[in-house]
Amino acid sequence: MTQVPHIEIRFALPDERLRAFIPAYWDIIVTGPGVVEDLLRPEWMAIRMVFSGKWSFGTHKAQLSPLTDKAILHGVATQAQWVHGTEGKVFCAAIFPMGWHRLIGGDASIHSEKISPLSALFGEDADPLFAAIESAGSLDARIAAADAFFLDRLALTERSEISDWIERVSLAIADPECATVEELALRVGMSQSRIARFTKRHFGFLPKKLIQRARFLRMLHSMEGLSVGQWPHFLDPQYADQSHMIRDFKKFIGLSPTQYFAMERPLLAAVFQTLMAGIKSGEAEGMSFEEGRQVLAFRPDTAKDEVMLP
Repeated sequence: MTQVPHIEIRFALPDERLRAFIPAYWDIIVTGPGVVEDLLRPEWMAIRMVFSGKWSFGTHKAQLSPLTDKAILHGVATQAQWVHGTEGKVFCAAIFPMGWHRLIGGDASIHSEKISPLSALFGEDADPLFAAIESAGSLDARIAAADAFFLDRLALTERSEISDWIERVSLAIADPECATVEELALRVGMSQSRIARFTKRHFGFLPKKLIQRARFLRMLHSMEGLSVGQWPHFLDPQYADQSHMIRDFKKFIGLSPTQYFAMERPLLAAVFQTLMAGIKSGEAEGMSFEEGRQVLAFRPDTAKDEVMLP
């Protein structure tokens, strides 16, 4: 029998001032012999810092590429990613599109569907950030180091009209009634050509792909834990029928729904188990199962003035 290591996930919230930009931090701790294998859903941006262990990623199970950098950005994705990992520890931070705008900046599409070294985002600041978080002796200390870094960056920017447009796009693509680029442009208040440039830069994709991705992730979340016979009752309004949904499933995941839900998904199972345990115990304040899906990818940026550091 193939040995599967034990997986522990530890979630934590960032500083309140960062929650519109970073939904959560978490540790992944793998212990014991064997290899963790899983298929990651198409995610928003995520920073990952590998302190120990060997990790490989790829869109095809037979063609995985080992990580050559210890600190990376996983760009926003529409394709599921296979992952293999061994015993070790990884620290992660998810980044909403609002966070991309305020904390990182630049063209998000340059990093979409790929892994980039953290130095490509933060330049010479990447190594000190990695060192500070790696040397921290606890999750709380890692959070403090990450918060300090991102609060410094946040203090260099101010809420602007761009933040308002990101908010409008985020809310629109999360609405099943917003099914076309024309409707998205109308809701946001931009021409179709302008919104194409805007979503590519700040969300990583053109509007049509962004809408299709949001539709699929809503459906994937709704299907979790349901039997095959129940799936038709939870079809997103944007799907014409079940065959339409299955085509999208194969497009974004690379497997049929039946194949995907029959898989052992140890990382995802550990995430759900940790979230549900935290919610039940009351220790997961601000992190609900709904927020864990990261479909909306939005919390309001309520900052009206420049961030004041303590």
